[in-house]
Amino acid sequence: MSQCLIVSTDSSTSSTPDKVGFEHCEESSLYGASPGWCYVSGYFDGDGCVDVDPRKYTLHWVVSFTDNWFDQVQRVKIFLESQAVKVGNPKTTGMGAWKIKVSEIGSLRKMGTAMLRCGALYKKEKEIRLLLDYYENRITGNEVAEALNEEVTKGVRIGKIRRIDIPFTHSQGLEQRMKASVSATRALADQEQKRLMKDHVEKELSGKELSPMYGVSEATVSRIIRALARVKP
Repeated sequence: MSQCLIVSTDSSTSSTPDKVGFEHCEESSLYGASPGWCYVSGYFDGDGCVDVDPRKYTLHWVVSFTDNWFDQVQRVKIFLESQAVKVGNPKTTGMGAWKIKVSEIGSLRKMGTAMLRCGALYKKEKEIRLLLDYYENRITGNEVAEALNEEVTKGVRIGKIRRIDIPFTHSQGLEQRMKASVSATRALADQEQKRLMKDHVEKELSGKELSPMYGVSEATVSRIIRALARVKP
């Protein structure tokens, strides 16, 4: 019989830890009894990692767990999925270890909130708080970069000092990306848009092929094709 942490997985919950409750449970699988959030948090604090990839207007976050023993990461994966967290399949790192990743925003927020509430995080607590604060639009990409660089300077986090210019919260970044996409669509003259449509229909070129030809994103190509398809000849 194991002790399981019972928490809300409502993604709208603040990143501030709240009271938690424990109950005994007998859930088990081929990989043993369910580990619980405190186990997962402690494991993440030691062998987990937070990767932040700057895009043009937003930050893309990935939380991963690594171990040389497959059963270890698989056990964590099974537990996380039982808590409605989407987890990628275990993959080898090329250095004799296995890794699982969580990158879907809703899942990151659920997992981050639960780990903070458990109270077992120490070394990587700040990184998880930054993740939640960013996705909950309390801080900008630049503020995230400043905080992570401070962790590197202090020796808490391994990595290079990163220069990021994303002065937007997550929602603001998404809005900027949408505006840029619309502007790119308008930047193509009517004749260019018609020629793009002609290439798509007559030459059967895909969005991936048309994108570099016309200097716009695949999403923009798709939007132009849909718009022109609705126009009667």
